[in-house]
Amino acid sequence: MPGRLPLLGLTLSATFLLSACGGEEYSQPLAPQGNPPSPLFEPWTPPTNTQTETGDSEPAVSLPISPGYYETTVSVEGGSTYSGAATILDPDGNFVTFISPNDATFGVLVGAGENQIIGAGTNIFYSDTWSQVDGSVSGQATDLESATLDVEAPDTGYRSVVELSRNNSISDTPISLAELSGSYLMQDTGLVTTQITIDSDGIVTGTDQRGCIFNGSANIPDGSVNVFQVRFTAENCGSSGGSNAEQRNGNYAALGIFGGDQVLVVGTNGVVIAYFRGLKN
Repeated sequence: MPGRLPLLGLTLSATFLLSACGGEEYSQPLAPQGNPPSPLFEPWTPPTNTQTETGDSEPAVSLPISPGYYETTVSVEGGSTYSGAATILDPDGNFVTFISPNDATFGVLVGAGENQIIGAGTNIFYSDTWSQVDGSVSGQATDLESATLDVEAPDTGYRSVVELSRNNSISDTPISLAELSGSYLMQDTGLVTTQITIDSDGIVTGTDQRGCIFNGSANIPDGSVNVFQVRFTAENCGSSGGSNAEQRNGNYAALGIFGGDQVLVVGTNGVVIAYFRGLKN
């Protein structure tokens, strides 16, 4: 049985919740990274290698880093360095990188040969309102467990260097739907109380204190890697923080990791961020 997830800096702290977060704090947004062959986070289109002499695109190759949970450092050109960020990467190349409940990036990475990585995606962040910024990523894997990526958002002039380092103790913990199944409660002080249940078939249901009703499904793409995918719908939501009901409702895609008696999930409906760290009842 896997042990409890360690609290890795701010990224797994009790400041996160499953809800369309809206807060007063704002960190400079991490530019988007990644774009999938079979996108979990639609409607992005897959990246490809360089053009051939005939003008056709070469197909993307296998991603040269392993799926899992990555401790992440983001160094913004001319700005701050965020050493407490984290990235969840699934076997299909879908990823979530999060700095705070109000600042996360969603996309997919693919290989481009010679240990190269390319991608594109969307950063979703909150200041006075929820905003999205599109961008691209390119870089190189040092080995299967680490990579250095250059991130750029041309529309805003944003540039950063992202360092990824895989946490093997978390990433290599096997999971199954049977182990993942159960009811998880998030009731941290000052946050919206949220209850989520995952059954042994992967069906996800839940509610929160603001009236949200959650329905969806969880999928484990590779039982040897501690990453699972979630798609769910939020309906009947009330406003919360800086998010109104219309923003909170909708179809979400998310990635999560499992720690025996708790889960960590982060996702988006393309408008706001959803974050949940719940303990099993």
